[in-house]
Amino acid sequence: MRNRRWVFTVLLFLALCLRIQAFKFHRTQRTERISGSAGDVLEDDPVGRLKVFVYELPSKYNKKILQKDPRCLTHMFAAEIYMHRFLLSSAVRTLNPEEADWFYTPVYTTCDLTPNGLPLPFKSPRMMRSAIQLISSNWPYWNRTEGADHFFIVPHDFGACFHYQEEKAIERGILPLLQRATLVQTFGQRNHVCLKDGSITIPPYAPPQKMQTHLIPPSTPRSIFVYFRGLFMMSEMTLKVVIMQAWGCFHQILNGLARKLPHDASVYLKTGEKALNWTAGPVGDLKPWITLKHNKLWYDNTYTREWPTSLEDKMAIPSVEECLV
Repeated sequence: MRNRRWVFTVLLFLALCLRIQAFKFHRTQRTERISGSAGDVLEDDPVGRLKVFVYELPSKYNKKILQKDPRCLTHMFAAEIYMHRFLLSSAVRTLNPEEADWFYTPVYTTCDLTPNGLPLPFKSPRMMRSAIQLISSNWPYWNRTEGADHFFIVPHDFGACFHYQEEKAIERGILPLLQRATLVQTFGQRNHVCLKDGSITIPPYAPPQKMQTHLIPPSTPRSIFVYFRGLFMMSEMTLKVVIMQAWGCFHQILNGLARKLPHDASVYLKTGEKALNWTAGPVGDLKPWITLKHNKLWYDNTYTREWPTSLEDKMAIPSVEECLV
């Protein structure tokens, strides 16, 4: 019996020594840098590696929508708003589109909220089409690539499929006009209709104030280090977990764009060449985007300049010039 106790004591001592040594090794060992296209995502500085031109759109595509419902600043899809603000003062921004590597269209497609604060994506395709029609008719840069050197923030549940139900999202597919563009989205499930090759996956937005309330001291003992709820964001790695602050996250978007440079020759179309079908997609998406302002109906079809034929006679419709202010 004494021998058994002695053996047990020795084994316990050896196990304790091994545990201490493993802890010391963990403390002194340098964290291994993940290899692959996203491996240096947290270390690279995008400044000097690319230049981004931000289109100046009419405020009805962004600021006016936010003024209507400031709750958009704190919901999980707010990346489209903060990316816009970040780029306006970023060192990578250029005011000369001729020297730009990438073009950004600031359109807030997830800022149409229900009383409960849930985004309604049903108008998003028409709103996005309207914005693309506008930039393609006022600047030459979309037409020379049909969006291949443009990127868009589409942070909704299923990205540019613009629907919150997966079956419907799959049925819809990615908005045809965005097929050549680079999409920045929170949805990252591999082998899915709503995740296009070359897309940049980011975490959902979390308000810093809300995260601050959940902080606990670093010295607090814990046995659970990471908690997931919902679908994993899958990419080229088996699983990529990145914890970043808001501004840091936007630098990683720029890093992702910089890695795509220089643009391949296939990005630029030949004179007269077309790659996109402007009439493709669900019939409802082809209708003009209509918004209300000052009790007026804004009929927006800046590409065809057509006007509706089934509106009430007493409805006031502003001119195209007034709509673009």
